[in-house]
Parts: sequence; structure tokens; C-alpha cells
Amino acid sequence: MVTLGVSDPLLSATFYERLGFARSGKSDENMVWFRTGGTVLALYPRRALAEDIGTDVGGNGFGGIALALNVGSKEEVDRFITLLTYSHD
Repeated sequence: MVTLGVSDPLLSATFYERLGFARSGKSDENMVWFRTGGTVLALYPRRALAEDIGTDVGGNGFGGIALALNVGSKEEVDRFITLLTYSHD
């Protein structure tokens, strides 16, 4: 999942809809979702995104973007981290 922190999710959504993205029915006034093939694009208030990741919205290093991989269980998280750890060259 790719989450973009934006000032106005609903207004920003119109940009992506004009590009041909179809808004998900799970969208609401606080978060807009788009399916993009094998992933999801989410538009979320920038301040809320900064709060979620524990940083200041104006802080150094916060670009307003978050990448996530959602899995079904803690065990899947552990398997994925193990895969990443041991699959380097």
C-alpha cells in the first residue's frame, strides 16, 4: 500500500480520478482508496499521517509518503521479515 499525505483527500482524489483511477467504495471523507493493480493507493490527511508514524508534519525527513505491506497475522510479518533479511545478494 502506498499512502500519500495530502492537505485535502477528497480534492486530491479528483486529480487521480481524472487520470482514470476508480475510487474504492471503502473511501470516506478522511481517506480515499484506489486499487492500482496489485496494490492500493491511499490519500490521507498529511497531519494525520505524520501523527500515525510519530513525527511532526514539518519535521525533517517527513515527505508525506508511507509504504506498507498489510498481512493477515503476526506470523506472516515474521515470515516476510525473515524473507527480506535472507534474500539479499
